[in-house]
Amino acid sequence: MLGNILMHTAESYSKNFIYITFFSIAFFIALIIPMLISAPTYVALGAIYLRTGSIPALGYSEILVLAAGFLGSYILLATGLVAISVVVKAQRTLKKVSEEVVKGLQRYVLNVLWLYVAVTFFLIAAAMLLYELGAQFIFPVVQIITGMYVLMVPIAIVIDDIDVIKAFGRATSAITARAVDLTAMMICLLLLMALVYGIMLILLPHTIAVYLYLLINGLALSPILIMVSIHTYLSKYPVIY
Repeated sequence: MLGNILMHTAESYSKNFIYITFFSIAFFIALIIPMLISAPTYVALGAIYLRTGSIPALGYSEILVLAAGFLGSYILLATGLVAISVVVKAQRTLKKVSEEVVKGLQRYVLNVLWLYVAVTFFLIAAAMLLYELGAQFIFPVVQIITGMYVLMVPIAIVIDDIDVIKAFGRATSAITARAVDLTAMMICLLLLMALVYGIMLILLPHTIAVYLYLLINGLALSPILIMVSIHTYLSKYPVIY
C-alpha cells in the first residue's frame, strides 16, 4: 500500500506541477510572515513555531500584531492546502482543474481557517497546562498527533465535501487505518528536513540559511507532505486506488 501511495503521489505531482508550485508560494509567504512581524517564534527544521512561554509578557498592541500576522499566515496556509487538495481531487475525478479550484477556494477555505485558529488556541492551552503540571515532555506528542489532524481534517473536508465535525471522524478513520504508513512517511520527511536544514546551516550564514530553507520548505517539502497525506487519505477508497 505504501508503494501505491508514493506512486500516486509522484504521478499527481508531475501532472500538476505548475498548479502545485504556484499554490505552494502561499506556504512560503505564510512561513516568513511571523518572522517579518518579529513575533516570539523560533525556527526548527524550517518551520515557524510560537514561543508560548512569551505570550504572557506581550502587551495588547503586540498581541494584536501577532494575531493579525498569524491570521494572515493561516489564510495563506488554508488557501494553499485547499487548492492543492482540489487539484488532486479534480485530477482523480477527471474534472477541469481551474474551475474546481475556484469553486473549492470559495467553499472550503473559511472552514479550514477556523480549524487552524481553533487548533492554535488548543495548542496554547495545552502547552500552558502541561507547563503548570510539569509535564512539558508530553507536548511534542500532542503536537505530532495534532499535526496529523491539521493535515487530514482539511483534506477530508475537500475530498469528501463535508463539514469540520464529520471531517474529524473521517480523518480519525484514515489516520488509524494508515497509522504505520503515515508515521513512517512523516518521519522520513522530518529526517530529510533535518538533513537539508543542517547542511544549509553549515554551508551558509544563519539568516540566509533560514530564509532559503523556508523557501525550499514552502515550495517543495510542504507540498510533498500534503500530497502524500492526500493520497494516504484517498487510499481508503479501494475503488479509485
